[in-house]
Amino acid sequence: MIQTKHIYLAAISFIALLIGVLFIYKVWQPRQQLKTKYQTFTQAHTNLQTAEEHLLQACKENNDDVIYYLLTYKKRSFKNIPNIYNKLGNAYHDQGKYDKAIQYYQQSLKIFLKKLGENHQNTATIYYNLGMGYYWKCEYDKAIQYLQKSLKIRLKTLGEDHQKTAYAYNNLGVGYYSKHEYDKSIQYLQKSLKIRLKVLGEEHQETADSYHNLGMGYYMKHEDGKAIQYYKKALEIFLKTPGKHHQDIATIYNSLSKIYLRKGQLQLSIEYELKEREIEERQEPQ
Repeated sequence: MIQTKHIYLAAISFIALLIGVLFIYKVWQPRQQLKTKYQTFTQAHTNLQTAEEHLLQACKENNDDVIYYLLTYKKRSFKNIPNIYNKLGNAYHDQGKYDKAIQYYQQSLKIFLKKLGENHQNTATIYYNLGMGYYWKCEYDKAIQYLQKSLKIRLKTLGEDHQKTAYAYNNLGVGYYSKHEYDKSIQYLQKSLKIRLKVLGEEHQETADSYHNLGMGYYMKHEDGKAIQYYKKALEIFLKTPGKHHQDIATIYNSLSKIYLRKGQLQLSIEYELKEREIEERQEPQ
């Protein structure tokens, strides 16, 4: 019995030692390595003060180790974790890394749904961001699904005549345009335009964007008269700040050139093509 007891205690000691070794190699050592990388990172960015600033800078530098360390071991440094996830999603979205953006948006959404429920503005914002993430991945059905959810909440919480509601209508229109469903696209774009005219006025850039998008929709439907009408309304607004909107202006000139060519009005087609070339030449490096 005594010998059996010694064997049992030795086995327990061995298992405890093994667990300790595994902890060092699997948990403690990797954590220390990450901590060292984080310390090196902070020493290189002494101008950054908060954990959030460190996180967003690490995102810009694609420093996944620092991001993981902050979100795993410094989580208490952040006051609003779902908002942090959303900001990370936005940062990755701006870099064109839509899969990573969507990953963080989903984490944010999960928390917001649990804490705030479905019918809250923060939830609507994340649905909207997810919709735009999927849009830029060319997954238009998923994009529309999330944008519809965002729109539903915004209509309920903000009402019809709100700028954010107009955004949701506009991007649903753009989503359906990308699916070549031009009638549905125009339907949503018209709703967005109506709100923007009421809330922002005729001369606002977002109103011009709505005119431009409607011009594109009617162009694809071969309704050239309406396309020209909306393109020219957009052009009139953009031309008031040409430096800021040179690309929009060039795009509209190109579209008008194609429409007039399609209509057999060659002189007008050439006129708008030359205007487009003039803008492009001004933008070329000297």
